[in-house]
Amino acid sequence: MDNLDFEGNYPEEASVEDWISHYLLELHQKGPTQEEVREVREEVRRFTPVNHLVWSTWAVLQALSSSISYDYLGYARQRLTEYRRLRKTQ
Repeated sequence: MDNLDFEGNYPEEASVEDWISHYLLELHQKGPTQEEVREVREEVRRFTPVNHLVWSTWAVLQALSSSISYDYLGYARQRLTEYRRLRKTQ
């Protein structure tokens, strides 16, 4: 399995904040304040590691049960490594 470049493929901070602004605009039908954008951005930052933990767990289960020939354990390792890297930065 090729190494997945989670850090290199993550969008720039300005793109993340722009996406959040658009999301909040659609959700509330009014433009968000900078504070609202910052609050959601912080929430995203806190929960991003959890995403990697969930997908690593899913991959382990697939390795045990799937009939598809794929390196699920390699994928799980990479997701778990990214989870650990992100947890260290928080």
